[in-house]
Amino acid sequence: MRGAASTERLTPRSAGFSKILIKVQGFVQFESAGGIHMKRFLLASVIVSLSAASTLAADIAPRPYAKAPVVVQVSDWTGFYVGGAVGARVADSQWTTLDLGSFPVDPTTNGARFDNAAARVGGIVGYDWQLSPAWVVGVEGDFGWANNRSSSAGFPGVDASEFFQSQATDAVSLKLGWDASLRVRAGYLMTPSTVLYVTGGAAWHELKAGAACFGADASPSFCNSIKTVSTSVVKTGWTVGGGLETTVWRNWNARIEYRYSDFGHVTVFMPETPLVGDSLTGKVDVRTHTALVGLTYKFGDPAAAK
Repeated sequence: MRGAASTERLTPRSAGFSKILIKVQGFVQFESAGGIHMKRFLLASVIVSLSAASTLAADIAPRPYAKAPVVVQVSDWTGFYVGGAVGARVADSQWTTLDLGSFPVDPTTNGARFDNAAARVGGIVGYDWQLSPAWVVGVEGDFGWANNRSSSAGFPGVDASEFFQSQATDAVSLKLGWDASLRVRAGYLMTPSTVLYVTGGAAWHELKAGAACFGADASPSFCNSIKTVSTSVVKTGWTVGGGLETTVWRNWNARIEYRYSDFGHVTVFMPETPLVGDSLTGKVDVRTHTALVGLTYKFGDPAAAK
């Protein structure tokens, strides 16, 4: 056979080369088979290494920052409270003469103003209801005292050309004492701890209006005799105003407030000296302006808490 004869005719040199070639081919085949396993081994090693690196990186990486929980401020204005207030009360009042007996009223001299201010101190008591997160209503009473005193020389409305000396000897006066009110409040919560409110209701005022006449030969006046009269009364009126109240610490609330009050008028009558006709009738319109700062304590839970 040709193939067998060809193999037998190989020279030693060519036979040695063939052995080498066969060995090389076998090594290559072995290397090829081994290379597949080696590649698989290397790939597995790489995967394991990457997994370990990722785990290590996760361990050493900084942990994400956790924000503190948001604190929500809540309010509960419902409850009973008491407190006190200090401030000023300004009298805004006027005397008008209505009648001078046998003499006409001079419109050019009629009218006397009683405008003055006095320090006021008082107490507060009330109850609030919080209807919603934004609205509060309540009822409140207060009592205060101030000493507003005013007087005006002469009788308003007297003809100055005829009774000019009366301006130095006669006088009308007004004194305001205690005041009180019972009101409703309605407020809007600007924040859970601060309410802007309006208020209004009934008011009472103790007052004294008077007139004094010092008629005598040595000191001429409108009157022909010495006479002094006064009217003391507690007048009922109305008041309206507004303010701002805020929680300053736990159950303590502070406020600022302004109120306007109107008490109508009071009448003063001085009878005439017999057969002379020197009577006097006047009215005093009484109004006040009150500005105050106050501090109250709310029972129960604070009006605003965190």
